[in-house]
Amino acid sequence: METVGEHKTLNREQAAAYLGIHINTIDKHPEIPRMRIGSRVIFRKEKLDQFILENETTASVKKSRGTRCKK
Repeated sequence: METVGEHKTLNREQAAAYLGIHINTIDKHPEIPRMRIGSRVIFRKEKLDQFILENETTASVKKSRGTRCKK
């Protein structure tokens, strides 16, 4: 059962905070999953989590080979 504070849907401000981005970024990226009900825009946490997993990238780390520039 859902307890108080455990919402399955978020508004724009909550979704931006959940993703760790500015609210304007939400508006600029239509690929972030959302749904419109009348004039309200809501975000399902489940879909945001899925979006994060599908779009995360592994940063490639360049290893130093210990070479130096010769003068």
